[in-house]
Amino acid sequence: MNNLYNDFTEKILALPMWVKEIVYFILKQNLRNTLPESDIETKEEDLYQYSCPQITYAGKKEYERLKLEEPNSDEFKFFEGVTNHLCVAEITLNNAWTLEETSQIYHASIENQFISKPENPVVFAKIAYFAGKIRIGEYLKRIGLINVDQLETAMRIQKENEMANVKKGFASILVDLNLVTRNDTDKILLLKQESKRRFVLNFNNNENEPAFLSKENQNLQYIERLEYENKLLKTKLRELLNLGKK
Repeated sequence: MNNLYNDFTEKILALPMWVKEIVYFILKQNLRNTLPESDIETKEEDLYQYSCPQITYAGKKEYERLKLEEPNSDEFKFFEGVTNHLCVAEITLNNAWTLEETSQIYHASIENQFISKPENPVVFAKIAYFAGKIRIGEYLKRIGLINVDQLETAMRIQKENEMANVKKGFASILVDLNLVTRNDTDKILLLKQESKRRFVLNFNNNENEPAFLSKENQNLQYIERLEYENKLLKTKLRELLNLGKK
């Protein structure tokens, strides 16, 4: 299995130290500018996209069945990544999925007992949150930032706001109640938003340079390539017609 993510990271790690220092500085500044009130540091054990799903015995049997019956299914591709000990980010980028799509397959696999439930409650909460199975309030409850009573209080206020036609996000309600801080909510809300975006880790054929392409850019490149090929075809036809006239 080609690991595009691994190829990409190896190229970064192979850079001279003086270049890596600049890259690190720019990325750190970018994160601080994007999330000015949030702590950008994350403990490795809480970094969901860096975690590796663990297949169960039932999952191995399902993987073998899919290999024979549905080798093109997303479920098979997910299990293939898992059996190759790839992390969530690698599986996502190698298949050109969104993190949301990977999380949906991951969560369903846990429910079907094909994949072991992560021991870390933060990672498991993120899987459910990015998969769309729970909302921000339940996520914060699962990671221990609020309790059941506090969640119910915030939900009651949200309903009152809706009846009064007051538009306010649930995270903002929690912040107003001093139950959490912007530091607690901003990063996970941004990650949730970004989890819906599709990126393809592509390598330029000529220079072998990696590039992240959004779905919109992929479509644009596809159209541009078709237009270019169409021009080549027209040129070739004109040449053939001119030869026929001679």
